[in-house]
Amino acid sequence: MTNKKGSSDVEKLKEDLLNDYKEHLDKLFASETFDLTFDEREKLIDTAVNKNRCKILTEHLEKDPDGVSKNNYHPDESSLCQCGACAPLHRDKNGEPKVFKREIKTKGGSITVQEYGYYCSQCRRIFFPSPKKAGSVQRKLQP
Repeated sequence: MTNKKGSSDVEKLKEDLLNDYKEHLDKLFASETFDLTFDEREKLIDTAVNKNRCKILTEHLEKDPDGVSKNNYHPDESSLCQCGACAPLHRDKNGEPKVFKREIKTKGGSITVQEYGYYCSQCRRIFFPSPKKAGSVQRKLQP
């Protein structure tokens, strides 16, 4: 993965995450955890891994140079809705691009993201297009 953020910021983040994992491993291998049932052990591990999964995803989104939190990023003035209509960037009362906070449920739990929204007058809804185009995936289908 190309490092678009400063190398020292990324290294600090990785160090923090590794230290966090070390703390979880220390707790997991503490003598009192050996009296747990298999299900309790699995839950303990899942909790530690999922907590970090959400933390990593949140940090990765915040470090994205095209993200909302970056002052130099200017969203497109319009976007194409799924219905085919052209939708303008949703703005607040002062005419500034409106930033929406949304909760996204992931495999590891929920995270909060900030995104610019676009209002489609034909569908009468606000949508959040991905800034990156998804490529096609070729898979073998089973009969």
